Amino acid sequence: MQTNIELYFLHGWGFESGVWKNWLPQLNSDNSSFIFDRGYFSSHKNNFSLAKSIHPKIVIAHSFGLHYLSVLDLSQIHTLILLGSFLHFHQHSNNHRLAKKKIALMKKQLVIDPKNLLCDFYTNCGITRSLSQFQNINQQLLHEDLHYLDTNQISLDSLKSIKEVILLHGYHDKIVNIQHSQTIHKELPNSKLLINPYADHSLPIAYSQWCLKAIESQLQIQIFNHCNTLNEKERHDKVTIPI
Repeated sequence: MQTNIELYFLHGWGFESGVWKNWLPQLNSDNSSFIFDRGYFSSHKNNFSLAKSIHPKIVIAHSFGLHYLSVLDLSQIHTLILLGSFLHFHQHSNNHRLAKKKIALMKKQLVIDPKNLLCDFYTNCGITRSLSQFQNINQQLLHEDLHYLDTNQISLDSLKSIKEVILLHGYHDKIVNIQHSQTIHKELPNSKLLINPYADHSLPIAYSQWCLKAIESQLQIQIFNHCNTLNEKERHDKVTIPI
C-alpha cells in the first residue's frame, strides 16, 4: 500500500467542511488529510493552498470548490476528483441572459433574506435544511464568491497538467448540468467520467458511499478504508455508468 498521500477536500458554494463528515471515518490512516473550509458560516474567509511537500496530492472538490484552485499551479496535483463541478458556470445555459439574471437575484436575496436563499439553494441541491440550521452567515463572503462563480472560468488546458482527473456527476443535478462533466471528459484525454443515474447535486453528502466506491475503483492506490454500510438514500445507488 502506498503511504504518505495528501488528500485535500474542497466544498462548494454555500457549503462548509461538514459535507465530508461521512468520508472522514473511512480515510486510510496512512494518509494526511486537509479539510478546507471557506468560511461561509464564520466571521472570516480562508484561502486554499497546497502543502509544500513531495508527497502525491489528491484533491477532491465539489462543485464551485474547483475554483478555489484558480490561482494555484495545478501541475502539483497528482489526481483531481471533481464532484458535480464546472469550468464556467454558464457554459451550458440554454438562456445565458436568464441564467445571469438568476445569479443577480440571488445576490439581492443574500442581502435581504440569506437564510431563505440558502434553504432554497439546498432544496435544489437535493438536501433538506431548516432555517435554524443556518447560523453565523458570512453574507459578504457568500456574495463575493457568488460573483466569482458568475464570472470565473477555469482553463481546460490547466487541467491537462494533472496526471489524472476523475469526474463524478449525478444525472439529476439541477445546479450543475451533467453536460459540464461530459464536456470536460470529451476534451480532456486524462479524464474518466462516472455518472450516478439517481443522484443530484448532493453527491458528497447523500451519495458519499457511492462516491467512495467509485473513486476507489478508479485509483491504483487505496485511500479509504472500505465500508459496506450504505445510507438510506443510497440503497439503490449501486449502479455506475462509466463513460
